[in-house]
Amino acid sequence: MLFDRVSAEFGVATGGDLSARDIIIKYGLSEAQVRALMRELQAHDSAAVQKVAELSARLGITDNALTSFFRILGEQKAIPDEKLLETLAEIAERHRQLLAQAKSLRSEDPAIQALREQATAAIDQGRYDEAERLLSAAETEELVAAKEFQAAAEQRLRNAAATRAERGELSLVRLSYLEAALHFKEASERVPASEYQARGDYLNRYGFALYRHGDEKGDNTVLLQAIGIYRKALSELTRERVPLDWAMTQNNLGTALSTLGERERGPARLEEAVAAYRNALDVFKAANAEYYAEVVERNLISVEATLSTEYGKSP
Repeated sequence: MLFDRVSAEFGVATGGDLSARDIIIKYGLSEAQVRALMRELQAHDSAAVQKVAELSARLGITDNALTSFFRILGEQKAIPDEKLLETLAEIAERHRQLLAQAKSLRSEDPAIQALREQATAAIDQGRYDEAERLLSAAETEELVAAKEFQAAAEQRLRNAAATRAERGELSLVRLSYLEAALHFKEASERVPASEYQARGDYLNRYGFALYRHGDEKGDNTVLLQAIGIYRKALSELTRERVPLDWAMTQNNLGTALSTLGERERGPARLEEAVAAYRNALDVFKAANAEYYAEVVERNLISVEATLSTEYGKSP
């Protein structure tokens, strides 16, 4: 049965509580009487009003709400007589569930709570159109407040990330490269998801700290980590989004690759460095960034010379 499904879904009639259907049936309404009450209420028949008062008291709802149930039934012309009783019970059960839920939900914002309380009062009286407008207004206010809270939270995250990056720079001043790397790593992870440029900047600094440690301490494992972080930065600072930042990161990647390549046997790392430098050079030349183009070109010439001398590879 339709109402059995509704009752199971909402779980209102538990323990010793009677469901709306049980109450309506015990009251003695038949399908024909439901139809008659609908007509009589529309005609403002006093006997019908009395019956509504008695039944609403048993259901624990207001007379106005029950009257609204009959009005809703009357507006739905397609409901057959044999379904009227169950449909009435379904409406009543959903009303009681809705009212209980409306009373339980609260907002910390006094203005929004006032809207919710007005909506609850409207539901209690069966003024559903009014309740809809009030709940819509409360929802809008909640969303506005949520966006403001989110914006404030994101700004706090930006500030926290920038502060952590300052700690990283402080570690660089003390030549504590691995400590600096951890700070920049944490800064990159604190930045809001939409802040790709800031995250890319922190990743670049993270890679630089690792590179300096690997370069000065002869630690190839950390150099490999630096290469991985630069590649990760490139996924944030893409050529389409920020071409100059992408080019600078390509240059940084090329430097880490060439340093590692000079320590390893074989030309693979050096060839990767050449590709990275050429990527950077293309962008800097296209942007007429002459200073940066010259820096990258010197790096490229140096690596190509090593490839030629050590491995007989021509540019």
